[in-house]
Amino acid sequence: MRQALIEHKLKGTMPGALADMIEKRLQGKVNWRAELRDAIEPEIKSHLSAKKRNRRGGAFDIILPGVVKEGIQVSIAIDTSGSIGQKEIMYYLGEIENLFKQFSQTDVRAHILMHHSSVYSVFSVQDIKDLDKIKTQSGGTSHLQVFELAEEMDSKVLICLTDGYSEFPEDTKIRKTIWIVTNAEGATQIPDNLGKKIVVPIEELCD
Repeated sequence: MRQALIEHKLKGTMPGALADMIEKRLQGKVNWRAELRDAIEPEIKSHLSAKKRNRRGGAFDIILPGVVKEGIQVSIAIDTSGSIGQKEIMYYLGEIENLFKQFSQTDVRAHILMHHSSVYSVFSVQDIKDLDKIKTQSGGTSHLQVFELAEEMDSKVLICLTDGYSEFPEDTKIRKTIWIVTNAEGATQIPDNLGKKIVVPIEELCD
């Protein structure tokens, strides 16, 4: 069906509006929650350590090393400059909290960075309470301090919710950056070397 759509568009035998509507339906909606989970899970490394004994060795009266997981730091930056409303931010925070409940706190440490042109609030995902009482601030938009703080925290993964219209660093030491971008045109403003961009229109963010 997709191939037939392309052929009709090339031949000009289908109205543009109809072609766009069909193409959007074919594309479907991105499961951004699954994308975030799939980005984080591979970063949780493990190694064998004699400090943690494997219980199976007790049956044979020998000491076997156990598996120890290395905890990672994840930072989640939320752009509150005004393009993303309070309703969408609260919903996103709730979904982030649900996502990180799937991980042990010893495996994943996650912090929220609320920002506009600068970061004005930092708190742990585990400390999210009374979401409706969280006060957001509007202003200009920049991700420079976001990346600075995330690097200082030794974050292995940085997740950014934004409309894409911002100021960005030239590069980063962070291993993996995921952008949830609410504006397709805004996504083109984000440098390609700064991570993966997932476009989730604002009206689909809460679906």
